[in-house]
Amino acid sequence: MPEGDTIFRAARRLSQVLAGQALVRFELPTHAGRDADTSAAARVVAVESVGKYLVVRFDDERVLLTHMKMTGSWHVYARGERWRKSPSRARAVLETARHVAICFDAPVVRLVSATQAKRALASLGPDLLAASPELAQAAAIENLRGAPALSIAEALLSQRLVAGIGNEIKSEALFIARVDPRTKVRDLPDAALARVLAESVRILRINVTPGKRGPRRSRGGKSPTWAYGRAGEPCLVCKKPIARIYQGPLGARRSTYFCPFCVAGPAP
Repeated sequence: MPEGDTIFRAARRLSQVLAGQALVRFELPTHAGRDADTSAAARVVAVESVGKYLVVRFDDERVLLTHMKMTGSWHVYARGERWRKSPSRARAVLETARHVAICFDAPVVRLVSATQAKRALASLGPDLLAASPELAQAAAIENLRGAPALSIAEALLSQRLVAGIGNEIKSEALFIARVDPRTKVRDLPDAALARVLAESVRILRINVTPGKRGPRRSRGGKSPTWAYGRAGEPCLVCKKPIARIYQGPLGARRSTYFCPFCVAGPAP
């Protein structure tokens, strides 16, 4: 599933080609609801990311909300350029005089009023890529305190508590902050929560740097990650095997990578 940095980069790219532009074509082939009216001409006012949502705002007070979940992606093409995916997989098509932006395979595509969009986004926790990360982190700590019985790994993935963190950033931030992912939120001091959130922000921000290419990185060197995706491989700190566990309720369990041998040691 794309995490907050991936959606941020996608929104930035779409903003470059759509913001301020009038649409000559606007289609929502599926998943938009039968009452979604795309017939009226529209101009794009802004494109932004809010957590894992990509939000397109129009000058007629309508808002397009998309969520990629595990399958979706946005592509941008020059007008007339051949698409790299089948048109049958398009969930939203926004075309200007020069470009076409297509959302493929996203399970959540909704055209709503500005009021409805505000209500939907208000259910999210603070976005760690917001303009003021300090305020976002403080609000996130307060929200996390409201879920004391959750493990910290589960709590970080709850978008109603804090928006933008996914499985990879969760594992990496916990490893770097030296916090055991199995620890209950109630058993962590504010300083530990602050370290985890600060590392989450750091990873998000280094991966939205303009010009950033390639896989997400949380460290320098040959391996882009400390723990994520490295089950059974030697820990880059203590050389003992990285562990993989599954956390969360049945039907929604997510994998967590960590080093059980040095999780309580000094940060790398």
